[in-house]
Amino acid sequence: MSAAAHRPRADNLGMNRTRLVLVLFFTACSEPEPAFDADPEAQAAQPLAARSGSDRVVLWQQNIEAMKAATVKPYRLTRAMHALPLAPDIVVLAEAWQKVLCGDYLNPQSHGNPDLSAWRGSPRDARGLAMGCRHGADALPGSLLYRLGASLWGVGHVAHRRPFSDELGSTSRTGTAVAWDSSRFTLEDDFVYDDADVPGCSKALDDYQRVAVLLRDTRRTPSRADDRLLAIASVHYGSACRGDSNRWVADQMTRRWGARGLDLRVIAGDFNARVDESSDLYAQRRREQHEEGWYRSLTEQLGFLDAARVRHAGNICAQWTYPNVQHCVGAASCDARCEGFGIGGQLDRLDFTFLSGVRASQVLANQTDEGSAACSDHKGSYTVVGW
Repeated sequence: MSAAAHRPRADNLGMNRTRLVLVLFFTACSEPEPAFDADPEAQAAQPLAARSGSDRVVLWQQNIEAMKAATVKPYRLTRAMHALPLAPDIVVLAEAWQKVLCGDYLNPQSHGNPDLSAWRGSPRDARGLAMGCRHGADALPGSLLYRLGASLWGVGHVAHRRPFSDELGSTSRTGTAVAWDSSRFTLEDDFVYDDADVPGCSKALDDYQRVAVLLRDTRRTPSRADDRLLAIASVHYGSACRGDSNRWVADQMTRRWGARGLDLRVIAGDFNARVDESSDLYAQRRREQHEEGWYRSLTEQLGFLDAARVRHAGNICAQWTYPNVQHCVGAASCDARCEGFGIGGQLDRLDFTFLSGVRASQVLANQTDEGSAACSDHKGSYTVVGW
């Protein structure tokens, strides 16, 4: 959908990591899939997840590691989303490869077949971001974008922006994306950026391209009087330039869009860093007793709220996001580990959703998911913001 898309109708509802052992992975992925998953018509007829009301917006953030490097079916991610009270309205992704977003990536015939991988020749908007799949067609059944529509918003109601390359279907350069329910939100503007755009950052790390979009929340009403404007930046850091990059994109959102009446800024993704890297003891680091400079600059100097801290200030240790291992999902104590996984068994909070423009009382919910271990080594994060 282009930036000049029509207003929706109101009645249209980084660091080196130890991978999971193969035995556990294939056991987790061998469960039977829903019968309709391979049938596009039956899939489209399935009941959608519960929608949010017009008084709130639901965000989902996750590094999906290209759905375990393009071996896991997309229903596993949307099934994890269905386990939560409300369907996400906006999905912010890292390591979401073009071929996984657009193509029938598990089809053995898709390798080398541009019509099945479905990302080459995607249309681009004026800022160079991909705004559709091959030759402007919708994402194919079997793709993640198609599945988001079939399970969450309705087939044909999925819009997105992603960094574009006509050569790279499976690299970090094309791995950040933002997708949303186009029956509720319209795109106003967007831009793509990387470290090379940020003064003081390395000019070499341009393979971690990131996306920022400005969305108009119509709140599914015919009047523009109650609309809200959201600026959302999807990040995936592979460098130590987080602080400068965060400040740069926060400033760009205000410079470009602040005069329009910006209601909410969101910076979300895989930051590849802990809040506390300095405390002596593991449990102290888990409690985040010492905040690193990049975190303080975003929360104290720029005034962003850490959604997890707002809702779980007294139990932040339970909100770790990596590694995502099913038998460890309930670990909540600050000295807990997931032996044999991650970085020495450590449970780390590496993925964040930061919010600006709302009060803490407007962060109505936040939690990490407990159902996506088959999809990614990172947990998803679910945040509900009230208007």
